[in-house]
Amino acid sequence: SGKIDALIEPKMALTLIPNVSSSGIPNEDSRDVEVNISNLFDDSRFAGIDRVEGGSHASYGVKIGGYHENGNSAFVTLGQSYRLTDNNPFPSGSGLENDRSDFVGQIETTFYNRFYTDYRFQLNEQNLESRKHELQAALMDDDYELRTNYIFAEEVVGTGIGTNRQQL
Repeated sequence: SGKIDALIEPKMALTLIPNVSSSGIPNEDSRDVEVNISNLFDDSRFAGIDRVEGGSHASYGVKIGGYHENGNSAFVTLGQSYRLTDNNPFPSGSGLENDRSDFVGQIETTFYNRFYTDYRFQLNEQNLESRKHELQAALMDDDYELRTNYIFAEEVVGTGIGTNRQQL
């Protein structure tokens, strides 16, 4: 028992950008392309500044969850974007190659201010198969802190990484 504060946070962004070209600029820092919950609402979803995402898009999602007075909390965030223009600069497998992006999300939990998990995922928009997932977990005490990270990512055509990746 105890007091629980609930949160329902709808999110939406409308980005209006003319169709622009980055031709003539060497692409050194924008080769890896991904869509995730951290960049879903950004103006440009390229990792660096050498490429700019031209064309307009709308991003939408929701964050739901709650806080318990004992320090426990849990949140789920889900989102997707929709390209409003025809010019699509993203490669196949990036999650942004179609008008509707892949679904992206995050599940965060905290227990007694000592154990924290953060699970992020990208699901193929057409068949809901996992394209990427990553898990971070931490166990914290006054005397120690243990952390772990795991990531799985499918290859993305044109990024120079030709195989699926897993890392612990």
